[in-house]
Amino acid sequence: MTVAPEQTAESSTQQPVHTRALIIGTGFSGLGMAIELQRRGVEFVILEKAAEIGGTWRDNTYPGCACDIPSHMYSFSFEPKPDWQHMWSFQPEIFDYLKGVTDKYGLRRYIQFNSHVDRAHWDDDELRWHVFTKDGHEFVAQFVVSGVGGLHIPLIPEFDGLDEYRDAGGAAFHSAQWDHSVDLTGKRVAIIGTGASAIQIVPELVLRDAGVADQDIELAVAFMQRGAEPGDPVGVGQAERHQRGAAAIFADLVVKLLQSSLRARHRHDVRALPRKRPRRGVTDAARGTGDEGDAGGEGFCHGVALFAVVPAKAGTHTP
Repeated sequence: MTVAPEQTAESSTQQPVHTRALIIGTGFSGLGMAIELQRRGVEFVILEKAAEIGGTWRDNTYPGCACDIPSHMYSFSFEPKPDWQHMWSFQPEIFDYLKGVTDKYGLRRYIQFNSHVDRAHWDDDELRWHVFTKDGHEFVAQFVVSGVGGLHIPLIPEFDGLDEYRDAGGAAFHSAQWDHSVDLTGKRVAIIGTGASAIQIVPELVLRDAGVADQDIELAVAFMQRGAEPGDPVGVGQAERHQRGAAAIFADLVVKLLQSSLRARHRHDVRALPRKRPRRGVTDAARGTGDEGDAGGEGFCHGVALFAVVPAKAGTHTP
């Protein structure tokens, strides 16, 4: 196995690191690939731009951050976790799961942290990839596996007046870069975007008594009870302790239920469903930033909503 080289300040004098496979990223994809390569006896090195593993589950820490897939399906098949605390687990538990898997399989010795991949090119003569990091390290590999995700990279449109708002002391930040130093209790909070991040965040802010202006507040509040009851409501964890195939059976059941639900939905005319009219101010703020008033074109499950925090008026908790 190729152990990640010890990082030093004089990176420009180091010789290229040669390995059979080079993995970029330490989220679920990167770690899963590393474990399989380790099982097959293939030498590899993992490059991680941050100082810890975890990918999007390391970087996204906004209130209510959780998985929108049942926990027993959102884990490695070879490393089931029968004691998930919630049906849809929250970020801290998923992050701990990934760190536990990393330590159990001894992957840290193969990881070079704080190594942000800058560029790579294929050499036809050598039949090898040459990968370079921003700090000047070079890695040569026959195979390169990209485990790079996009759910932690902010996409913030250019809003008129945003700089002036910040200069005046207002707080504005992306959900993927949540500013935990900002106390939102009793504040008026404008949320742009109605994707999975907003659905998770809005109920948390409501519980904090923060006035929230959202494009579809009813949709978000409808999910307030998601994960509210801890434990294992369907008994999958208990069954999994006695039979490792229980999670696979449960996964198949969920897929069939979803397929049945989709077929039922398409038999109805969605135009007949009631829909709350968005508030004009929020709609105007989002117009022109993406399809259907979305902030920058939300195409992923997490981390594309922008938050602007406005001091509340005395005695006011609603926008």
